[in-house]
Amino acid sequence: MSIYCLLNSDKYRVEFQKFYNPILLVDVKKYQMKCEMNNSFLFFIENPRINIDLVSGFFEFYFRIRPQDFTLGQVMSKTLITYNTSRKNNPHEFMPCVLFTSGMYLQEILVYLPYQTFAFHRELVYHFVPRIDNQCSVCLEEKQCINVHDNVFNHCVCPTCLLRIEPKCPVCRLAIH
Repeated sequence: MSIYCLLNSDKYRVEFQKFYNPILLVDVKKYQMKCEMNNSFLFFIENPRINIDLVSGFFEFYFRIRPQDFTLGQVMSKTLITYNTSRKNNPHEFMPCVLFTSGMYLQEILVYLPYQTFAFHRELVYHFVPRIDNQCSVCLEEKQCINVHDNVFNHCVCPTCLLRIEPKCPVCRLAIH
């Protein structure tokens, strides 16, 4: 998974592992993101979770005086969280975000994400379930699906639809475990 960053005119692609916590702390020290006296910082993460389309943030900040190398600082703002739904206008919300600096260098990006209900935990469970190429019983698209009962009847649902439905099979209405 990647975070795409733009600090002034410099572009960065920061790699990190998929995360399942409501707090995302990204260490960017190794990318040597050097700030100037006046700064514009933009970042975005596409599809970090099955129910979130985009996490994006935009910061404008400046230093009144040039900080020394050992000076620690932080810039606080908000990130825009855009949800993936079937509605025409996707819902969104703003969550806190903090940039940490040391001297003129960006050190870490801290993003708070909304605390998810049990659908979030279901994503973790289904991540490790084997998939087969079949037609999803909900969206009717041919894609990688999960056989929800793990039997020969192939009641298949794609991972995206599986998290959006009740934990009951859309074909036979039995409980999905």
